[in-house]
Amino acid sequence: MLNAPLIIGFFENLFVNAMRKKFDENQIKNIINLYHLGTARSGAVVFWQVDTLGRVRYGKAMHYKPDLHRDKSKHPVGVHSLMGKYDFHHRQCFFGEHLLCLPENKNKPVCIVESEKTACICSEVIPECVWLATGGKNGVKWTEKYVWTYLTGRNVILFPDMDAHDNWTEKLSVFRSFGMHVKVSEILKKYASEPQQDIADLIIMGMTMA
Repeated sequence: MLNAPLIIGFFENLFVNAMRKKFDENQIKNIINLYHLGTARSGAVVFWQVDTLGRVRYGKAMHYKPDLHRDKSKHPVGVHSLMGKYDFHHRQCFFGEHLLCLPENKNKPVCIVESEKTACICSEVIPECVWLATGGKNGVKWTEKYVWTYLTGRNVILFPDMDAHDNWTEKLSVFRSFGMHVKVSEILKKYASEPQQDIADLIIMGMTMA
């Protein structure tokens, strides 16, 4: 049985239910608490973007299928739209950015992936790193210098989806011009078999074969 902090609001969460096929309840609770996951009335997971000052910058509701892949028949939607706040002005940040200010994460490498799902999964499997997500190939305007403010002095590793590897590699010179220590992981080049695979897919495949 789930304990009380995890029960409330998560029985209908499609993303959380899908994760139960790969993670135990304590691991799922860790992910929920780490990233402050929420649940929309439709069962969509809400990925909140919280900055280093604890301010909620944006919320994105997304639907997932039982296989942990996004349900592409339903478009992601901003929580402000669900609330009818169409005049809401926001300035997005990395998903997981709030983790950078935690003392225990001070000296950890920072890994940046595309999807929020991937950051959540990797945070539990590879906790030696801080996992952030852009929310898409060009999400949160992540190639802008101001978005990288809190990554100054950190060692950063990019984990793009396979089909974005070359594009993200081309951007290295831009990020390094910001004074960042950044590189692109080659792991997908070695092991991915499909264009849209990411590091989470390799992890899930490993769990399936174990």
